[in-house]
This record gives sequence, structure tokens and C-alpha cells, in this order.
Amino acid sequence: MTTDTSRQTARMVLFLFLMVLVGLNLRPALSSLAPLLIRLQLDTGLSPLAIGALTTLPVLCLGIFAPLAPWLAKRLGPENTMTLALGALITGLLLRGMPVTALLFAGTLLVGAAIGVAGTLLPALVKREIPAGADLMTGVYTMALCLGGALGAGLSIPLAELLDSCASA
Repeated sequence: MTTDTSRQTARMVLFLFLMVLVGLNLRPALSSLAPLLIRLQLDTGLSPLAIGALTTLPVLCLGIFAPLAPWLAKRLGPENTMTLALGALITGLLLRGMPVTALLFAGTLLVGAAIGVAGTLLPALVKREIPAGADLMTGVYTMALCLGGALGAGLSIPLAELLDSCASA
């Protein structure tokens, strides 16, 4: 195996790993909220209207911010745009964890915007990096999205209980 071929293989493996990792992390922020709504209402005193707005906000953001992905990718480059989106996702998740209701909404808005941009950009990156296998890799990416969503929904209550039990111990 030549050095060039081994570099291409290493780049491909790294890209596939990062693609699956990004896919796994784009849905838990959306799917983990619903199982925690009762606990959230008790902890924050949010009205049913506010909780409805909180669950609608990220979905609206997906539609509003997704069209910005190509514009951002042209100006910043696709990799920088993806990095920015993932940074915004992390920041939004951290804000959602703060005990201030306004930060819960701000974080949710940021999460929705980040997922809208990253979710739009990732298929284009897959097609660019693996043109011959774009259909298969899009399936792998979609599987990672679905798995991440399922894990977010399924693990949010057990993790919340585990973290509360650790905090009170």
C-alpha cells in the first residue's frame, strides 16, 4: 500500500467516524426534551403554552436556519460551517442545562439552529467526500440520526434520575 493510498484510507475512515458521530448527536437534543416535560414543568413552573413553545421552537428553527447552510458554507467553507454548527449545538445544550428559564429558550433556539445547519450540510459533505458511495453513506448517516434520536428519548429519564441521585448523595 502506498503512502498516498494509506492517507486516503485514513482520511476516509476518519470522515466516516466523524459523520456517524455527528449524526448520533443531531437528534438527542430534540428527542430528549419530550420525556422530560413533566419534570421540566415541575422544576421551572412553565405553563403548558410555554412548554408547547419550547417543543415547537427547535422544529421551527430547523426550517428557518437550514437554508442558511449553503450560504454559510460558501462564505466560511463547509468544514468551518460544520464546526460552527457543532459549537452552537454544544453551547445551546449547555445553556439548556442552566437553571434560568430564558436560557432554556435561548439554548433551545441555538440547538434548533445548529441542527438545521449541520443537518443540511452533512449530506453535501458526504456526497463530496464519497461520491461513489454517497447513497450507502447517506443510509449510514440516517441510521446514526435515528439511533441518536432513540438514545436521546430512551436515556433521558434514566440519566436525569441518575444525575439527581448523584447530586443528592
